[in-house]
Amino acid sequence: NSASYFLGDAKNDSLQRIYGISFPDTKQMTEYKKFIEEAGKRDHRKIGKDQELYFFHELSPGSCFFLPYGTRIYNTLVEFIK
Repeated sequence: NSASYFLGDAKNDSLQRIYGISFPDTKQMTEYKKFIEEAGKRDHRKIGKDQELYFFHELSPGSCFFLPYGTRIYNTLVEFIK
């Protein structure tokens, strides 16, 4: 949790940290939203799942498990680099 005490003292009130983003005009906000939406379409986790290349498991965060097609591509790249 991102709560902290005012001036770092537990006797003081608890503060909650919040984050936000602002834009000078609506046009820039619209462009930003479009950029974020497009970036989501190119997310490697989504692409790998859709193309059945690899998957991530919640019990092993950060570990990639290759499926047969992903293994084939990975091995081809390793051989190319050698």
